[in-house]
Amino acid sequence: WTTADFALLSTHTHNGPVLLEMPDPTITYNLTDTTGVAAYSSWLQARIVSLVQTALAAPRTPCTLDYQVASQTWSSNREGLSYRETAVPVLVARGTDGLPVATLFSYGCHPVAAGEQTGWDGDYPAAACEVIEAAVPDSFALYIPGPAGDQDPEGARGWALRNKLGAQLGAAVVRAATADQAFVGQVFKTSIDHFAGRIDYVRVMSGTLKPETVLMNPRTRTEERVAHFHRTDGAQNVEIKEAGPGDFV
Repeated sequence: WTTADFALLSTHTHNGPVLLEMPDPTITYNLTDTTGVAAYSSWLQARIVSLVQTALAAPRTPCTLDYQVASQTWSSNREGLSYRETAVPVLVARGTDGLPVATLFSYGCHPVAAGEQTGWDGDYPAAACEVIEAAVPDSFALYIPGPAGDQDPEGARGWALRNKLGAQLGAAVVRAATADQAFVGQVFKTSIDHFAGRIDYVRVMSGTLKPETVLMNPRTRTEERVAHFHRTDGAQNVEIKEAGPGDFV
């Protein structure tokens, strides 16, 4: 790798720290003591340089790339125009097992759903990344700023809107990145029931699981038929007809 192979991305929220280069008076409220700003700016520069050095020295991971476009509809034009951004581009890097190792996604809407808070926060892109990485373990999610223009999120700004929109966007990206792939599930627990016999608890990693599906067990190299499966709902087990990425059955 060389430094020419890197793309450094940044996005703005209304809850991010100011940098030393261009402190806008309307944002800093005529701040005169910039000691903290200078210290943070220096720390961030050193952190970025260290990150690039670490990446340059890291081993390469063979992967393939594929591209899909999902959609969301919760942006609106703050100037009152009718255009609404809907496209959610999704670029997925897959390992040799076909599972995502990195997911890059975008949406053309300003990340300001949380409103003005008192802590640093990545707004709905950060919430979406958490959803994606939770649904696809051992993967990395990165938000790429889209052509936001005058597109703002709809709804009353606050933490609830930030979390809601992030969850919706993350789920859409997960579906786009995994739904068309072959089913892969991970058995994370097995128990023996006196009446039901062996019960396997599975996390869906990619694809879709439906009743009567015949799956290959890679450990025993034998086929196994899934007659039916359940999702735990409180103290009850509810039989369901379909499970997708991130579901536990």
